[in-house]
Amino acid sequence: MEQSNAPLSSPEETAVLESLFQQAAEGMVLIGPDYTVRKYNPSFAQQYVAPQQEILGAKIDTIFPDWEPVLVWICAQVRESREPFIDRKMKIVPVFGSERTFIGWMFVLRGTGNGRFFLSTPHRKRHFEQFLSAVALQNTPVGTAVFKGASLRLEWANPVCREFMEEEELSEANALGHVLSELIPGAEASGLTEYFHQVAETGEPYLASDFRIDGFKRGVVYCHLAIIRLESHDHEEPLFLFIIIDRTDEFKTKKQTEVRAGIAETGLAQMEAVMNSLTEGIIIINLQRQIVYTNPAGLEIIGFRTSDEALRSIAVYQARFLLKDLSARPLPTNDWPLIRALRGETFLDLELIVDDLKEERSWIGSFSGTPVRNRQEELIFGVVAIRDITKAKQAEQEREKLLASERQARLDVERQALQKQVLLDHIGEGVALVMPDGHLLLTNKVALELTGVQEQPETLEGLLPSDALQNKDGKALAQSEVPTTWLKGGVFFTEEEYLLERADGSQRHLLISVNEVKDRTGQVFMVLVTLRDVTELRRLEQTKNDYLQMVSHDLRSPLAVILSHAQLLGLIARDSRICNSAQAIATSSLRMSNMIADLVDSTRLESGQMVLKTTCLDLEWFIRDYLLRMQGVMEIERIQISGGRSLPPVIADLDRLERIIANFISNALKYSPKGTAVEVSFRAEGEWMVVAIRDQGKGIKASDLPHVFDRFFRVRSLGEEGIGLGLYIAKNLVEAHGGKVWVESTPGIGSTFFFTLPVGDRETKK
Repeated sequence: MEQSNAPLSSPEETAVLESLFQQAAEGMVLIGPDYTVRKYNPSFAQQYVAPQQEILGAKIDTIFPDWEPVLVWICAQVRESREPFIDRKMKIVPVFGSERTFIGWMFVLRGTGNGRFFLSTPHRKRHFEQFLSAVALQNTPVGTAVFKGASLRLEWANPVCREFMEEEELSEANALGHVLSELIPGAEASGLTEYFHQVAETGEPYLASDFRIDGFKRGVVYCHLAIIRLESHDHEEPLFLFIIIDRTDEFKTKKQTEVRAGIAETGLAQMEAVMNSLTEGIIIINLQRQIVYTNPAGLEIIGFRTSDEALRSIAVYQARFLLKDLSARPLPTNDWPLIRALRGETFLDLELIVDDLKEERSWIGSFSGTPVRNRQEELIFGVVAIRDITKAKQAEQEREKLLASERQARLDVERQALQKQVLLDHIGEGVALVMPDGHLLLTNKVALELTGVQEQPETLEGLLPSDALQNKDGKALAQSEVPTTWLKGGVFFTEEEYLLERADGSQRHLLISVNEVKDRTGQVFMVLVTLRDVTELRRLEQTKNDYLQMVSHDLRSPLAVILSHAQLLGLIARDSRICNSAQAIATSSLRMSNMIADLVDSTRLESGQMVLKTTCLDLEWFIRDYLLRMQGVMEIERIQISGGRSLPPVIADLDRLERIIANFISNALKYSPKGTAVEVSFRAEGEWMVVAIRDQGKGIKASDLPHVFDRFFRVRSLGEEGIGLGLYIAKNLVEAHGGKVWVESTPGIGSTFFFTLPVGDRETKK
């Protein structure tokens, strides 16, 4: 008998193993990594090999005429998993030497026969399905199990299903064989067992929503479930696929919402009784711009006879009423009090003239409004209170007329002197002198050239039309955001940027400043508006951004190809040198891709173009998923994660969070010695989740600590390559989420980087 080259631990052990090998009734053969026969016993030679064949050193496919490529794949799976493959006719066991070096596979064959020992077609299909679906079923968030026979014995269950069954003391192994009624309390009473038998008889799947099950320790459970009969041979007992999703929390939330709705209805009735007793008119409008409530005082003030006449859409009001400010200028529809409240604005004592076109009457009203929001801060209604101040306003207007002539004379003298001084001080830019009510007193030539206006306008609106103004990004402005609205509200500002579309179709980026001019008594009698053209500056900035985006796009595409091919090469290569080279290519490609991403993100942050799209997520799951995707590119085996199942979810932008994690982890791996661990830990502190990334590197000097998050700063003593943007980008992205970053370091021991993210609601976690 030929001897194997595999080392054995002792002569006694060698003798025992050799005796068992020689005397075994089963055919046993050792196949080397190159699929040649290294060793075999007499039973194998008698049962499976023709007498004239040379066995030792022969290729396995020459020994077995029915050798199939599928067995090569199965052997590869056994070698990788280090777990044996067991079938009715054979067992394939991986064999390793004393230093865990792979020697080959030991085939143990049962029965007799001319090499025809391979899997039957149905059995082979089942094993393929098991290999391909095991990982997916074990990790799916949906509970999945397989029951067998009329007694409904458990054949298999994934962790989610076992957790649902509340069998904490049962492991995956000893849970098998238990019947349905032992695993799910109340299975009989709820009819679950009967539905299994129904599926067995009809073959039709059973589906249910909000299925109730009593008897669990945690109380009543509501779930979505499905029972599906699986195909099997006639001589086998039926198999049932059982899929279940726990919806208890959602069901309870729904019930609580219904109870709260009833409470809200009662509160609304009480509120209506209070409002009916008020002397002020109250109007409530919903998001569909429909008036849903008006109290009796409101009906009387507005001039309605019945509630049905008042409970109409805002369009009906616009057809009947004309609203004007106290100077008799019509108020745009978007500035109506009802619309402003529905837009989320709060205002007090807005005085307007109301013309009732149907009744041919006018009155002056004082309007106060506020938005109404629910507990989630969502806007649901607008409420406006109205007082009729016609008589009081008429008396006030009479007094104003008596004082107007005196004020005008005094203002004329002061205005003439100040106009000359303002023009001399600001002649280098566009200048406009405006009354507090928006009327233009004077504009210089530069202001007219910048705005493209040919003739002297009468108002600031004529110089800077609100419909021609956009914000600096080219988006439309709300009426409350245009300079004329700010001016009327007494709001002054400096260098607000707008995009002006001139009458000739050209556009100008303008920095507009509005400053008050006061007289000797401290009263604002004039407003100075200055205009500065920054169009060319913005064009140059856009050119820079476009160039950076173009370069980053052109570089990212080939880098993505290089990275994907390097990862694929690392997966399929058997030569360790090729694997190492592929990993080096992938790592360098990822580093270059990160540098490009850092440059783009830096530009976006500095230009204010960064927009977050946040969601609620499990941070530990997110990091583990990211590391799983980085296999072969990053040394993820060095990373240790310590978290906790009780930690709350966080609110973050998925793409930006990945950039934060990538920068901190890659930084820790880069600046710590090979083979040392990098620890990632979490802890909740109030409304914040604190994340710590600790390395075992050289540490950072105290003089460098204040600058580690600065743009382009690098700790030169560490000697690593980079452009110094990673931590800068991470800091700005964390702060964009409302969090903060800091670092603690001891030279010679290592560094720990911290950052915080806002905590979200468990029930909304995705």
